[in-house]
Amino acid sequence: MSFMNRLDSEILEKLIRLIENNVSNSELSLETIYKELGVSKTRLHRIVKENTQLSTTLYIRSIRLEKAKQLLDSSNLRMTEIASSVGIDSPQNFSKYFIQAYGLSPTEYRKRKDNVEPLEEIKAVVEEESLPAAVPDSDKTTVRWKWIVFGLLAIIVVVIGGAYWIKEKASSGNSTENYLPHFDNSIAILPFRSLNNNPAFADGVLEGIHSSLSLIENLKVISQSSSSQYRNTDKTNWQIGDELQVAYVLKGTVKEQSNQVETVLSLIRTQDDIEVWSQRYEGDLQQLFNLMNGMVKDIATQLSQKITPSQSQQLERVPTRNLEAYNEFLLGRTLLITRTKEKLNESLIRFNKALTLDTTFAEAQAYKSIAYLLMGNMGYEDLKTCLELAEQHALKAIQLDTHNSTAYATLGNVYRGNFKWQQSKTAYEISLKYRPNDAQTIYWYSLLLRSMGQLSEALKYSTKAVSLDPLYPVILSGHIWNCAYANRDDLAQKSLADGKLIFDDSFVYYMARGEYELYHNRFDKALKEFTKMEQLNPNMKYGNVSSAFCAARLGNPAPTRTLLNKMGNQAQDFVSKSMLYAGLGQKDSSLLCLEKAASMGRISSEILVTPMYRAIRKDPRFQSVLKQFGLPASATVQ
Repeated sequence: MSFMNRLDSEILEKLIRLIENNVSNSELSLETIYKELGVSKTRLHRIVKENTQLSTTLYIRSIRLEKAKQLLDSSNLRMTEIASSVGIDSPQNFSKYFIQAYGLSPTEYRKRKDNVEPLEEIKAVVEEESLPAAVPDSDKTTVRWKWIVFGLLAIIVVVIGGAYWIKEKASSGNSTENYLPHFDNSIAILPFRSLNNNPAFADGVLEGIHSSLSLIENLKVISQSSSSQYRNTDKTNWQIGDELQVAYVLKGTVKEQSNQVETVLSLIRTQDDIEVWSQRYEGDLQQLFNLMNGMVKDIATQLSQKITPSQSQQLERVPTRNLEAYNEFLLGRTLLITRTKEKLNESLIRFNKALTLDTTFAEAQAYKSIAYLLMGNMGYEDLKTCLELAEQHALKAIQLDTHNSTAYATLGNVYRGNFKWQQSKTAYEISLKYRPNDAQTIYWYSLLLRSMGQLSEALKYSTKAVSLDPLYPVILSGHIWNCAYANRDDLAQKSLADGKLIFDDSFVYYMARGEYELYHNRFDKALKEFTKMEQLNPNMKYGNVSSAFCAARLGNPAPTRTLLNKMGNQAQDFVSKSMLYAGLGQKDSSLLCLEKAASMGRISSEILVTPMYRAIRKDPRFQSVLKQFGLPASATVQ
């Protein structure tokens, strides 16, 4: 057992007090405990495990059982009453847990307590485990042996309890703790450091490793959008592991010069900050992808992950053998990140250069599709034209490589933007078949499922996306919407609390907060959140629709009237007008605008779930629009 630092000791003491003060509360959840103590699940587990050799769940149970033992000693309460008093609802479970901890049933414990001296009772239990427990006659010796026997008994309790805990973990995948299996199969690849001032190339090596490791379905690989937050960080490996909920981090340095490449990788266990593996890889630059395949296989071996024959075939696929084309592609992909019009145009230039150098470069073609999609979605160019170009280039990428998951995911977005629900669903599912742990694609798929009214499935996928990309505000915000629409208020509140600590300056987070309050008809609170959203991003073209809707529902129609007068006659304008008129309570005008938008081929992708349409949802005209766009004509939101 390790020595605790002062802070860990205080946390453990607070845990003991919290359990003792709530010992009869069977509904005290681990999530509530983490919140009350102000610590993460990972950190509390580490503190408890290092100092008691038990999981958090079993340690809490041991406190409850110790209280039960005291009640057996000092009261005549029935077993059911004692079980209830220590927060264990089932008398059968109480008996089972007591036997596991102390080696005899509560009834047997009370019987022995009534018939033998306390020291003799302990001696009897120890003797049952075939351990020496003779008690000398001398009073002085008796005291000394008493503590020895107590120590031996404590060891037995820990061993028996620990063995049972391990057995339970092995046999049940639904444990509330379920810590070790999930935690061990997890890794974050931190930004690699370039030793010759070529960060784009170092990022390219990292991307290759990340993409390949993501093919392993049972391995949790944190998305790069989250792990990239730790570039040049001062945080310890333990802190990073705690925040990302991973057992390992991978660090690396990359140096390429004179047609040679050298990469050094280090695998670090986050729990104790120990480097468990390190390897240097050197070779000809032309053999870069072969080198990366070797790296991936070595990392998988260190993480006890098996690579299937089909995954091995995927690893052998080389995106391009033209390194100049690969460099152009890496620069183009970097330019996509900021989403500005100028850099999106420049990224297209880079992708075109890469394709000129290698006409078979499927991934460059797929990213060219993404660039066009973003140009349309951001409003820089005509949306319809951009969707057509994005579809065209995604299909070209698939012609070049039928296993290109990026192209299928982009195609899924194109079809979702055109309300082709089934085609979109198929495209996403194919993409996830080839890259099952891609957080962005999993998140996009959850949005499609939400649009189709499949809320439970949408929640399942957004939950996975958040676990893979916990530091990306867009994914967490979309997940909050899914929680609300699926009537999982408990999960929504937890995600809102998590987001407050990380995304306090993100407009999409406040949009999600507003939508959550709007869903519950708390228009005053929703308006406050939407106002904060607009302050953080005043350039949102349609962002003030939500604020105006809430103001109208609160009896202030002026902002809605002002906004209606400013709107044009584009399809999206009519979608927004339909929502604003619904806020004013003008159902006929709302339906008329909705029908006009539908006749122009556009509706809200949230039409099935948004609470803005509650007042007109059951109207036959509304149902007719749903049918026109192939959506189920049912009132999803009450």
